[in-house]
Amino acid sequence: MKEEVVDTKGEENSPSEIVQNNIMNSINADETYVKYHVHTVMQSDTLEGILDKYKITLTELKKYNSFEALEVNMKLVIPENEEN
Repeated sequence: MKEEVVDTKGEENSPSEIVQNNIMNSINADETYVKYHVHTVMQSDTLEGILDKYKITLTELKKYNSFEALEVNMKLVIPENEEN
């Protein structure tokens, strides 16, 4: 089941616009520049594996992404840190 996202003007947002909006909305006043990776979920991926690969916490991942469960071909924004 595909979920549509509609902005307040009644226009549909593309997935890339949604990701960009999520990033911009999550940046607070102390952060002025955020580097990030975009990870495409593959069939063999697990949440724990992704967190371990990029050395981030679930809290950090959820700050930039909104999801209930991983889905194949889902794009995840992964904030870059010193370890990844």
